Amino acid sequence: MSAFFNRLWAYFAASVFVLVLTGGAFGKNFTIDDSAPEGVTYLPDGFWSFELSCPFCALQPDPSQAFNRTWHVSVFDTDDVLLDTPQINIAFSGTFVEVYTILADTIPGGLSTTDPTRMNFFIDGALSGSFVHNPGPEARFLYNQLVYSNSSLSEGEHVISLQHKPDASSIIFFDYLVHGDLDSASES
Repeated sequence: MSAFFNRLWAYFAASVFVLVLTGGAFGKNFTIDDSAPEGVTYLPDGFWSFELSCPFCALQPDPSQAFNRTWHVSVFDTDDVLLDTPQINIAFSGTFVEVYTILADTIPGGLSTTDPTRMNFFIDGALSGSFVHNPGPEARFLYNQLVYSNSSLSEGEHVISLQHKPDASSIIFFDYLVHGDLDSASES
């Protein structure tokens, strides 16, 4: 038994040494909720609805499944006459960013959304990715869905823009964003 405890103690001591050597963490993450009072801008005015105040009554996810029980939703139709494509601009700092949404398949209660989720992502004004989700046949919402991830950002301040793709109708339920710095122990 004493050999077991000696190995356990050695493992514990090595683990503490590694944590001290790496600064005790593998980076820091921060979450920005859709309802954050600063750093999140929804454009144009009137094209984003806040959670339960959504005028599209059939499109109501379960608040208990959403981060912080909130979301913003936008429905974009190519017939809408707009000068700007509906978008969300979020200021953040760090070397990585992840965007999470709620995705709609067939809406519970038998209603169907024919509009997929179609998004473009811009980092500091440059197109950085896109995402498309075509509604499935099941009556459900999909929560905490990672729709964009970028871990190759330079250190510093950035702005991510999440936009409807302007060439097709779309629905977006924005829930939250995670950002931060990746482990810098391996950097020289």
